[in-house]
Amino acid sequence: TVSPIHTAGLALRFPRLIRFRDDKQYDEATTIKELRQFFGMQKQV
Repeated sequence: TVSPIHTAGLALRFPRLIRFRDDKQYDEATTIKELRQFFGMQKQV
């Protein structure tokens, strides 16, 4: 959801760590820019 409080401008609902991914390095993680793009691409309910 959009959040004016959080620096990224988005809040993730119920984020959970399922497992650590050792197949990726830290610099391959999803960026804030990518998260915003994903958010913009989702359909409105």
